[in-house]
This record gives sequence, C-alpha cells and structure tokens, in this order.
Amino acid sequence: MLQNRPALDNIDPENQFRLRAEAKWQLLYGFLTPILVMLIAFIAAGLAPFGNRNLMAMDAYAQYFPMLREYVRAGSDWSFAGALGFNQLTQSAYYTNSPLWLLLHLVPLKFTIEAVHFIILFRFGLAGLSFTYFIVRYYKSRSKFAFIFAAAYALSAYTLAFINQFMWMDLVVLLPLLAASLWRSWEKDQFIPYILVLATALYTNFYLAYMLCLFAPLWSIHLMFRQKEATRKRWRYLIKFAFASLIASGLVAFVLIPTFLSLRNTLAVGLSPPDTLKLYHPIRNYLLRFLPFQKISLAFEEANLYCGLTAFLLAVFYLFSRQRTARERWIFSLFIIGSYFSFNLNFLDYLWHGLHFPNQLPARQSFLFIFVLLIYACKVYDTNNFTIRFQALDLHKPRKSLNLKTWIAIVLLLEILVNAAFTLTTYTWKADHGDYIQYEAEMHDLLETYAPQGNEFYRIEFLQPAHNQGLRYGYNGLGYYSSLMSKKCYQFFQNIGMEVYARNVSTNYVPDALLNDVFAVRYLIQKNDAPVEIEKLNLIKVKELEKLTLYENPGFLPLGFAISGMDFQGTNATQMKARLEASFRADPQSNPVHLLTLTEYRPDRIKGHLSLPQDAQLLTSIGAEKGWKILVDGVNAETFQAFDYLLAASLKAGDHDIELLYTTPGKIAGSCISISCLLLLFAWAWIDRYKHRKKA
Repeated sequence: MLQNRPALDNIDPENQFRLRAEAKWQLLYGFLTPILVMLIAFIAAGLAPFGNRNLMAMDAYAQYFPMLREYVRAGSDWSFAGALGFNQLTQSAYYTNSPLWLLLHLVPLKFTIEAVHFIILFRFGLAGLSFTYFIVRYYKSRSKFAFIFAAAYALSAYTLAFINQFMWMDLVVLLPLLAASLWRSWEKDQFIPYILVLATALYTNFYLAYMLCLFAPLWSIHLMFRQKEATRKRWRYLIKFAFASLIASGLVAFVLIPTFLSLRNTLAVGLSPPDTLKLYHPIRNYLLRFLPFQKISLAFEEANLYCGLTAFLLAVFYLFSRQRTARERWIFSLFIIGSYFSFNLNFLDYLWHGLHFPNQLPARQSFLFIFVLLIYACKVYDTNNFTIRFQALDLHKPRKSLNLKTWIAIVLLLEILVNAAFTLTTYTWKADHGDYIQYEAEMHDLLETYAPQGNEFYRIEFLQPAHNQGLRYGYNGLGYYSSLMSKKCYQFFQNIGMEVYARNVSTNYVPDALLNDVFAVRYLIQKNDAPVEIEKLNLIKVKELEKLTLYENPGFLPLGFAISGMDFQGTNATQMKARLEASFRADPQSNPVHLLTLTEYRPDRIKGHLSLPQDAQLLTSIGAEKGWKILVDGVNAETFQAFDYLLAASLKAGDHDIELLYTTPGKIAGSCISISCLLLLFAWAWIDRYKHRKKA
C-alpha cells in the first residue's frame, strides 16, 4: 500500500533524520490532540474534577465502578463481595484486567472516580498514538496532518458512545498495534510482536479480543492478496500465523481456560443461532451514521460509525481515484459490503458477538470498520493533490492553483472536536457526582468499625435493594450484577424471591428475617432519605448517622452450620424458606443448630471446628460453584447442593476440623499451558535472532 512512499532505507541520511524527527512529532501530536479535545469536552460537560457530573452512569453506575473497587482490593480468586461468592479472576477477565487500572492502586479511595476519568482521557491519547504509529510507520504517511486522522480514530462515535464501557477502550488502543504487527509478520517474517499484542488483548478483555481474533485472519488475507505474491510465501505465512495465534492464546491460558469454563455456566451459553436470516435496518439509516452530531446508539439502533464526515468522503473518493488498480477497488468494495452485512445481518451479528446477540449496545465491532475506513481516507489524502486550478479575471495572467489539503485537514479537525464536545455534553449518560458519592464518607466510617476483623465472617447489606454495593464499598454482600453470573446462581436467587434483572446477570438482595440468619447477614444499612419497613426483620439499631443508620441482626448464623434431624439432599430453592421456618426457627429445642466456629479465614480457604452429637449435614451460605471442596478432618467429603445451590456435606457425629477450599477450575491446566507457550515463545525469539544474525 502507498507504494509511491519510499522506504527510509532508500533516502539519504540527512532526509532520513528529518523524516524520523517529523514522525516523532506526529506521534506526539497524535497522542496529545485527542487528550486536549476530550479535556475541553470534559470541562464543557462538567465532569469531575471540573464539575458535578461523572461517567458512572449506565452500566458503570452499579457494575463497572464497583468492580474496579473490588479489583483494587482483591487478594484471591474468590470473593464474597456479591451473590454467595463469585470468581474474581474470571470477572476481571471481562471487566478489569486492563494494565492501566493498576494506577488505581496509587490513588486514595476518595479520588477513585477522578482517577478513572483521567485514565479514560489517557486512553483516548493512547488510541491516537497507536493509530499515528501505524499510518506513519507502516503506511509511510508523510503528511504533516496524519495525526488528525489518528484523532478521528480516537474520537470516533464508537469511543464516544461507549465511553461508559471502560473495559473496551484498551482494544481500540491495541487494534492499530495488532494490524502493524501482522504487517511486520508478512513483510519481515517476524511474528513475536503479533504474539505479544494478541496475548495482551486476550488478557485485557477476552470479549472484544475475540473480535480481534476474527479481524486478524481477515487483515492477513488483505496483506496476502493486495498484490501478486508467490503461493509458497502465502502458505508459509498462514502456517506461521496460525501457530503464532495459538501461542498467543496459550500465553494467557491461565485466564482464558477458567473464563471459558465460567462462561459455559451462564444462561447465555444456551442461546441458539437465528433460524432465519434478517436485515435490521435500511441502508439509508447507516449512511446517516456518518454525519456529525448524531445521537449515539445505545439500544438496538444502527452501528456507531462516525469518524468525521470529511474522512468518510475521502474514503469514498478512493473508488474514483485514477491511481487505484482494479484489485484495490475490489478489495475496498468487498470491505464496504462485508462491513454493512456484519452490522445489519442477524447471523453475522450473532457471529461477531461471540455466538451471542448483544443486550443493547449494538455493533460492538464497529471500531474495526472505523479503523480500516480511516486508513483508506488517509491514503487518499496522502496520494492526491486536491488542487483547484482557476483562471483569473484578467485572461492575460496565468492560471492560478489553490491547494485544498490544508483546509481539508483543518475542517476534519474542527469537525471531530465540535462533535466530541457536543456528544459528551448532549448524549453521553452522566451521573450527578454529589449524589453518587453521598454515602462514601459515612460508609467508610461504618466499615472501619463494623466490618469483619481477623477470622470473622459475616455479611452486610443495604435495606434498600441495590447492585454490587459489597464490591463498591468493600464488604461481604449479596447483591450482584455481572455478565458472568452463573445460571444456577441466578435461578436460585430468583426462586427464593429476590429481585433479578436482565436474565442471568444480576440479583438484588431483598432483606428477609429468615434469610438474614441463614446467609450470615449481621448488619443492615438504612438510607435515611428512603426508609423501608423493618418491623418484621427483628433488628436492633446500632448507630445513626446523618445519611445512614446501621442495624444489627442478632440471630445471624455463621458461614456454616448443621441442624439436627434435617436432611437437605433433594431439596430445591422454592422449598428453602418453608423447610427452614418449619424447623429450627419454629422449634429450636427439637432441631438444635450446631455452629461452625472459624479458626482461619481467607475467601478461598476457610478453616473451622464443628461438634456434632449425632450425624448431621453441614449447610453453608456459599454458592456450590465448581472448584469448592470440603475437607473433614483432612479427608475430602462428598459434597452436594442443598436447595439447588448451597454448598453442603453429610457429617458423622463427633468433633471435626472443617476446611473449605476453593481452586479456580481450569487454572492449573491453563497455567501449565501458559508456561509451555512462554518457553515456545523464547525458543521462537532465539531462532529469529539467530536467523537475523546469520543474514547480517
């Protein structure tokens, strides 16, 4: 591509130095321009710390931000911050594995939101930087305005529409690097950069990385067939590409395999492909998406495609440029047609989204289209003069020329700048910053005093049902909202009368006197501005603050207990409340409760002691997810699911040392694969280095 651009090796040393200096300035401009534009937009929108709004809206409100908080404090693969426990490792694989979130460890808790905002700004800059690197280094763009096309990529409708989807922006940053690494693989037979970039993408966010895994072979086909090449070279590249892709996946198998096994437990795994082919919207609707100031698509509308109307018109001009060969026109045409059906045909929509139809937030792969479209736009801009010749009024004077290239670049820059500010202030979902953080200070004070200490375990919840409050504030909670929530967890909470939302992704805990005891809920928190009835909950007021009031449940049970004479095998969730009211709460003398006394507590390793005068069954308030096992006096006990979900085991009479252990399914096997692939990577790098030295 851009064959008329000479390689640096063919330029005299003085010009090489000048071009390299220009390229460095382009990289700087490509990084700073999106940051400055978004900084202006942040100020205009009044986002903290520049105003009283924040981006913790939409799914970020009660899902992503609490997950970031839990990510910062997590110390093991298992967490009790929500539901009856969940796997933190697999949750992070979707939501919080971005290396940039490590910066949150350096920020005081009360400034987390402001830190998230600045990391978002930084990501916009990184997206511009990576695109600039690609078009300058691999497309050999020598235009002094190349950075404006990079800004158009970073400030596209995709990034503006999904600005609240924090975990997706990293893949927008990595896409140009992936394309560059594949170019290097094809041109120089060097696959190590591709392996590292793809592995980073898979680790950061497996969901959008799946889309990159579809993009990579398509981009490779483009590289192989854009010019006439020897068939042998193509086959050799394909074999190495496939092997390199497997190594990249294997490097992060310690995350991918547990995540794959976790996904198999969700309700979404049972969704089937469409029975009939269907187009969603007329083509004119998609053409409108290339105009500025369009309302962003967040429900089930057309894809977010805007990346500058000027850039779109430049890309369209590619088909009519005399410098283009028939092969190049065919490739461009196939790209446009294939992209349209990818967005609009239900089967391809299902395929692009991981054999799953997205719940709103349509066409999550549109950043791939925007990337390629801007490449074509930049190519047209670089290889055409855009000069208008006109005759002066005085016919005796020579014809004059007006070069429009500078004006085209200025119009594109102003267009994306104004569109970004308009979109962020008008259409982006935002939360009131003061309202969002109003309970932070008092929650911090309460948890400092009343959160479990040492080997203690009990849960805390709000009296008003809410998502992920345990993750946000750092206590053992029950409300939970995550796309990786297991099917049986969702159904359990639904069957015992809890609030659920969006099928298989959330539950809100509705306080109940019996369930408070069984689920080890010791404290419940009342929001004073929205009081609820508590007379039937048998609570004792402990502390009243300005905005919050803390109540204690004196009858809460420990994490594990046994009830004499009760058989939990074969019970289902709908029977749970009736069976337990009918037993120990009605007649505690005839059905005495034997409590598990904890001697050591970590989320994934819990030790305790239990004395039983007769045979009984241990019932825990831990979700019976794969990976849990119970050791009784050092011996594995046969476990079962009580009430369809609670981890339980049968015990003999006597004194017992109990140990509950959790190991993430697939993590050991995945780690072995990762180590093996790391050794293969070192071997490949050594061989490449040896070949390079031999050639030299």
